[in-house]
Amino acid sequence: MTLRAVFWPILVIMGVPYMTFLYWEPGNKSYSTRSECEARLPALEKMAREDDDFLIGIRSLNGGDPPFVSFSRECIDVPPRQYELELRKQTGPDERS
Repeated sequence: MTLRAVFWPILVIMGVPYMTFLYWEPGNKSYSTRSECEARLPALEKMAREDDDFLIGIRSLNGGDPPFVSFSRECIDVPPRQYELELRKQTGPDERS
């Protein structure tokens, strides 16, 4: 039995001061090839930039001021929630908790 790779498009959003956010497709859609996943990334970034709730959430964590953020487009081979948990383990506990 051969397992096929599956890819999820996500955005890693790095902000100031020292915040990292992940954004992925509603419904957690995956793609069977990396090229399909990469083709979806520009639309996902557009979706994130137009998602008022997401942007308001980032702003509220920055005291209401719009933070400087940079978007990094990624195709990952693990589900986004698993990736998020692994990222948290690597970076240590959330200081806001």
